Amino acid sequence: MKDMLGFADSATYTFRLGSDVSLAAASGFFVPYFKGTFDGASHLITGLNISQSYNSSIGLFGTLAPGATVTNTSVSGGSVAGSQSVGGLVGYNNGGTVSNNSASASVAGSGSYIGGLVGYNNGGVVGNSSASATVTAASYGYVGGLVGWNNGGIVSSSYATGAVTGSYSTGGLVGQNSNSGTLSNSYSTGSVTAGSGY
Repeated sequence: MKDMLGFADSATYTFRLGSDVSLAAASGFFVPYFKGTFDGASHLITGLNISQSYNSSIGLFGTLAPGATVTNTSVSGGSVAGSQSVGGLVGYNNGGTVSNNSASASVAGSGSYIGGLVGYNNGGVVGNSSASATVTAASYGYVGGLVGWNNGGIVSSSYATGAVTGSYSTGGLVGQNSNSGTLSNSYSTGSVTAGSGY
């Protein structure tokens, strides 16, 4: 995973996991910016532990570039904490594709756009995916069990089961859906706690 960092800013490369991976000995590891294709091949990634409460775009993949793809990847357990655009798998999906993935890492943000799988889905695609861990942004909004803010993107055939806590624009599946974003064939079952606001 660490070796991948040297090639993550190129759309040329495809990466595929050959076995389960534990990040327990690499606390704080994440891929800040990714342009290529990552295929988890249905293996588990465990031991994810990211704590960057003052930084944005935090997740196993911090930012997905337009056209980037993350597929067949399962983040099992662990925790992710950041400021805004924080997700259990992807912090900021800027036009990429997130498909056939799952995340159960607990997610917390000190700012907005916090999601169990993807924090901020900006024109990207999230499909056939799920999130099951708790999501918390007690003082801010745009908080969702799966996606914090779906801004003109597509969320389909996905679900969330974790508990969600936020201030405003808080939802079990998506916190805020705007700019003709599409939600289809998706659901949530987790409890939702929201403060004042909308």
